[in-house]
Amino acid sequence: MANWKTCYDFMMQNEDSRREHAIEPDAGGQAISGINSAAFPLQFAKIAALPQAERGPEVEAFYSAAFWNLWFSISLPA
Repeated sequence: MANWKTCYDFMMQNEDSRREHAIEPDAGGQAISGINSAAFPLQFAKIAALPQAERGPEVEAFYSAAFWNLWFSISLPA
């Protein structure tokens, strides 16, 4: 899957299928769309500070920066 949008949509089906971006209880703290407050405290706080209706773009930006861009930088030949 080399298409960001396809991968993101697939992942979100597991993390937040209704795309509500609500704060939910999670192991070790709370989570927004799978972004755990214990594992990613700064990113979680930044997203949690936004009104719920405005969190979507920040959630997508988080996953792109923390996983997608990182994966590509590791997997592409130097």
